[in-house]
Formats: sequence, structure tokens, C-alpha cells
Amino acid sequence: MSRRVLAMGKIKFAVLTTAPANPEAPTATELNEGIDASCLIRTADFNFSAQASTTQDVTLLCQKNQANAPTQKQHQSEFTYDLYFDEDGRSVPPAGEISAEDQHALHAALREYNEEIYVYARETSKDSAELWEAGDEIYMGGSFLTDVPQRQNGDDFIKRHAVLLPQIVHDNIEVAEDSDGGGEEGN
Repeated sequence: MSRRVLAMGKIKFAVLTTAPANPEAPTATELNEGIDASCLIRTADFNFSAQASTTQDVTLLCQKNQANAPTQKQHQSEFTYDLYFDEDGRSVPPAGEISAEDQHALHAALREYNEEIYVYARETSKDSAELWEAGDEIYMGGSFLTDVPQRQNGDDFIKRHAVLLPQIVHDNIEVAEDSDGGGEEGN
């Protein structure tokens, strides 16, 4: 039986600093070994989505309305994440429920200029904390280039806004089976 699902807490967001063997069909192991950024990114300005395609006017002389054909897909990827520091002002991964490795690794992956990273997002009835599994639907994923993270206003925590530049992006793909049939182990 199908049902509607509330969206809060449902986006699983993986950042990989190395390319999956097949970027159009990453495995569960590849995604689970990546940076789990699901609990590191703020929802307020999260925008990881397809945008309206560019179009070409294909109106015929006999038509009384404009006809357009899509020519190129477009995607957008931008979001804000918090930074963490020690007492001496050095950027460090904090301890806590969220993986300290993921917290530090996300900023390390995003702070480099013009680096290729691979990003994948799942939004289904599964909670964001659930591991990737073969057959999971990825609503968007692929390769992106990093830009310099932008400083945000100082009205709350110190944070950065990341803008990723889409390179080769795939829409509505699935997580592939691992070659060993596994893929449910996390980092």
C-alpha cells in the first residue's frame, strides 16, 4: 500500500572525494564509506535539485503559440554547514553523536577550490540515518566542482555556504549491488 511521507529527516546526503567505479550507479559500500553529511547541512537553504532545463524555440510557422524543446538539463547544489573549533581557535572535528570524522571531512572536502567531488542524495520513506542499500533511489547525484565556501553572517554559529558546480549529473538512478553482494556496512 502506498502512502505519503513527511519530508523532514528523510534526505540522505553522501559526499565522496574519490569517484565511484560507476558514477551513474554507485554501490552501497561506496556511498556508506563516503562522508555522511545528512546531519551536517542546514535545511534552511539546502538546494540540491534539478532546475528548469534550457530550451530552444521550435515553433512552426503554422503554430499560434510558442513551442519549446528542452536542450540541456540544469542542476543546482548549494547549502550551509557549521564549522567547529577548539579553545585555541583551530578548526577541529567535535565529539558527539555525529561522526567527528564526517564533520571534519566535509569541511576539508568543500574548502578546496576547483576540486572534483561526487555527491548523491536519497529522499524516500527511509530516514536519513539509515544506511544506503542496493536498490535505493538516488534522486540526484554525480560529479561537482567545489567553489570557495562563502562566509555567512555572524548572527548565530560560524558557518560556511558551499556552492557546488555541476559537471556530470544523473537524475533518478539507483544504488547498484556490490560485487560481493554486501554493501550494508557503514563507516
